[in-house]
Amino acid sequence: MSKLERYYHEFLSDGSWKLYQEAIDKIIRQFDSMKRDNRNYGLIHADLHSGNVVFNNGIPNPIDLEDAVTDTIFTICQLRC
Repeated sequence: MSKLERYYHEFLSDGSWKLYQEAIDKIIRQFDSMKRDNRNYGLIHADLHSGNVVFNNGIPNPIDLEDAVTDTIFTICQLRC
């Protein structure tokens, strides 16, 4: 987020930046609180392929997460569709 912080003023107001930071913090807390076990895998990307992975210092990082869903929602959709 540090890179974004340097440039946010070019496309967001200070108030919008604060709201963005609060939203990101809430999302991170939610992900951190997800219990991971044999039945719960946390976040599922739902569109993971080589074009949605970038490498930073040799470490793969998924991008393009707009299709991501939790495993519970994914399972419900699979059962109902």
